[in-house]
Amino acid sequence: MITPRIYLETTVFNYYFDQERDAQPYTLTLFAEIKAGKYEPYTSEYVTNELNKAPSEKQGKMLNLMTEVVDLREGYKKVGIFSPMEVVEHDENS
Repeated sequence: MITPRIYLETTVFNYYFDQERDAQPYTLTLFAEIKAGKYEPYTSEYVTNELNKAPSEKQGKMLNLMTEVVDLREGYKKVGIFSPMEVVEHDENS
């Protein structure tokens, strides 16, 4: 069975820690499902750059969360973190 791929943009990492957001419970569920292997997450260099600009009280938490779900140890290309100008081939069978 093919694991669906899901793109994680900056807001998703922010909502994980923002208890004021109505979407936070859904975001917590999403990350639990990602950690359980239901989805294969990927993100982009844009997201990494935006997280690096976040206020310091949230920045470290969001970057740690990103590295928990997107395994950077295997290399950016393997897990799907791409440079903004990089062309990514789409495989219609995946």
